[in-house]
Amino acid sequence: MIGVLMSFPRQPDTGLFEKFVKETPGVVSAYQLKGEGSDDATFTVWESAAAREAYLQSQLRKEIDSALPGLKRTVFEVMKSK
Repeated sequence: MIGVLMSFPRQPDTGLFEKFVKETPGVVSAYQLKGEGSDDATFTVWESAAAREAYLQSQLRKEIDSALPGLKRTVFEVMKSK
């Protein structure tokens, strides 16, 4: 499994998180996080690197990138889960 943390400056709710969760195959779980400061984040667990790669090629990914200027992605390999 692959985990991806996406952090970005706080934006008004665009509904993209809900769209992402509904329309993206291969997502095991996804969390929308509100930071203490001026940043927000999402954390997504993917079933495989291939599922994440398919998303990276999608139109939805381009839409999200355009809507969230300053977006930063950090990729993790999931070592343990509960």
